[in-house]
Amino acid sequence: MRRSVVDKTKALELLIELIEIPSAYFHEAPIMHRTKQRAKELGLPAELQLYYFEPLDFHGLNLYGEIVGGLPGPTLYLGGHLDTVNPVAGWTREPLQATKEGDRLYGTGALDMKAGCAAILMALSHFKQAHANFRGRIIYHFASVEEGPYGLGTTHFLKDSLTVKPDFAILTEPASQVGETTHPAIALGSKGGYNYTVHLKGKSAHAATPELGISAAEDAARLIPALNQIETLDHPVLGKAASCVISVHAGSGAASVPDEARVEVFRHVVPGETIETIRREVESVLTDLALRSQAKIRFRPSPAEGFDGGFAPYYYDETNVDIKRLIEVCRRVYAKEPIRTTSKAIGDFNLIGGLYAIPTVLVGASGGAIHQPDEYVELTSYYQLIELLIDFLATSLT
Repeated sequence: MRRSVVDKTKALELLIELIEIPSAYFHEAPIMHRTKQRAKELGLPAELQLYYFEPLDFHGLNLYGEIVGGLPGPTLYLGGHLDTVNPVAGWTREPLQATKEGDRLYGTGALDMKAGCAAILMALSHFKQAHANFRGRIIYHFASVEEGPYGLGTTHFLKDSLTVKPDFAILTEPASQVGETTHPAIALGSKGGYNYTVHLKGKSAHAATPELGISAAEDAARLIPALNQIETLDHPVLGKAASCVISVHAGSGAASVPDEARVEVFRHVVPGETIETIRREVESVLTDLALRSQAKIRFRPSPAEGFDGGFAPYYYDETNVDIKRLIEVCRRVYAKEPIRTTSKAIGDFNLIGGLYAIPTVLVGASGGAIHQPDEYVELTSYYQLIELLIDFLATSLT
């Protein structure tokens, strides 16, 4: 029987405290300040990064810290996000109160992903106390606005505060949930995604004489199936990419030929597909259709220099030495083989593993109902996650 090194009482108290601090995206300041204080109480370095996003006139905060060993070695990144979605309707318990029922702890963000962030703090505190001298360095980072647009927190952390590129990254997202499988699981990759709109400009005319105009709506109707049927790449593990029209608008004045239309597309991508390959495929569609309307392609604006407004795909396999090591640690902690999966969602991990090309995996606690009423984390899996992180750090850096 493996003996746990986790202080479960302290770990539970920390998680309950984090759950009971409301932290919907764009409103993370209280939890960032309190978590910084708790990190310092646990003996960890902790700094707040203030960033500004002008298009939304938004001032955001990230929390991060760096623990440097006394010997040369790798740089490991442990990350998560402290923001949540807004509580949804239908809860049968108080959504902003941590409610313990048996092995389950209910509350908004309990699984996605305050348990993951609390596990990082507990693991780092234990490791730092147990190993005054170790190889390499550890960077931890808790982002804001992961659940909101662009992944703003991680975007600005990577751009402005990450000074050393990590050799390996673990994000403590609930891999079994985002990978739609059973626990324990390790997510080794994720499709990416880009959002763009094709703007069509026709020519207005009276609806009694439509032949005198150019209907942007008719051209949009021709464009929609062509965009939905774009031939996409197929990845052997991530699966096939997809092109999906998600909204359409057309209109003009009363009783008039519609002279404007917008067709919005979400384009899931796999490795080998980029913003430039997407642009070329849409241009090819427009050329083939020979629409009468003028067409312009506009991608979602970049949130910061060096970012293209999208989420790059990535996949890392078990030839990576850190992934091999993590799988071995999973076997020890869980006494069973972890399922290898990929994320069905897109998130900050795409910026880290995709855009920044840092080998990245997701491994977290188990539970259920993320982004739904009665979200919960299974406490046994939370304690095991802490143990897994402690074991992985010790195996990698000592």
